[in-house]
Amino acid sequence: IIAIIIIVIFSLLSTDSSTIIPFFLFVGILMGIIIGNDKRIALVNSFIASLIGSIISFAMSTIIVYYTESPLYAIAVIQSAKYLLIFYVVIAIIGAAIGYYVRDEIKNKG
Repeated sequence: IIAIIIIVIFSLLSTDSSTIIPFFLFVGILMGIIIGNDKRIALVNSFIASLIGSIISFAMSTIIVYYTESPLYAIAVIQSAKYLLIFYVVIAIIGAAIGYYVRDEIKNKG
């Protein structure tokens, strides 16, 4: 739940997609480290959190754009966001896999 809240807040505060991509990777790495007991659980949790967080921030930003800019601009945002949502989820899953292996390496060193 904390990851979902972090994703929503940062996605709404950021206006550039190039700053969101490293953030999703970082959140995925943190989730992989925190929930690193089982790789499958870490990946599924990262998938669910990034998907829910992306959808919530997408809906909120679309509503904001609809009322502040114009309905036509909101339609353009919706059309471009379909691919970005998938891309953000994939980036978070890759981050979770990296975080899992980082935790595994740290655990095996000790």
